[in-house]
Amino acid sequence: MIDITLAGGACPARPLTHALPRAMAYPRDADDVPLENCNLAVTAFHGDVRELMPLFIKTVMNTGRPHLVADFEVAAPTMCRSLCLFIQVAEGIMVGKVEPCIVRPGAPMILVTADRTRAFTMEDGKLVDCQVPRPARTKQGIARGWAELIRRMNASVTQTGAFRHASWEVHLSPLAAAAAFG
Repeated sequence: MIDITLAGGACPARPLTHALPRAMAYPRDADDVPLENCNLAVTAFHGDVRELMPLFIKTVMNTGRPHLVADFEVAAPTMCRSLCLFIQVAEGIMVGKVEPCIVRPGAPMILVTADRTRAFTMEDGKLVDCQVPRPARTKQGIARGWAELIRRMNASVTQTGAFRHASWEVHLSPLAAAAAFG
């Protein structure tokens, strides 16, 4: 769990969905570069990811697109409980917690599984497996990954907490989502 307190008291959910795929796909570009050919879907919500797990599994099965879900505490909206990756594999859908990681300054952001057995990078807009960093580099790399992600998130909000970019958001309760998506 990590506290993501942003400028002006901004809710971190929308800035995270904006910043994370750009940090992976375009690590050296401006924070507001348009995403092109990116197959990684990113969602953030306040609640427990387990409540909507069937929805995300079904979405990945139907689209073939990996889906990264950030779940934030309802009672403490700046507390990111986890980043959960849903990705299609030969056996079905793999679901697991991941963390952002930058192995060395200037390197692209990757996602490392919580058990440190797999890692993923963006290659030509697609999320693909990559080499897992050595344990000695992982802890510092994760700290560097979160710091870069939070820096990018802060760049996407004004000092009053308003999100700088055109976007939209959907508010669904778990029961409404289950009813809407079966």
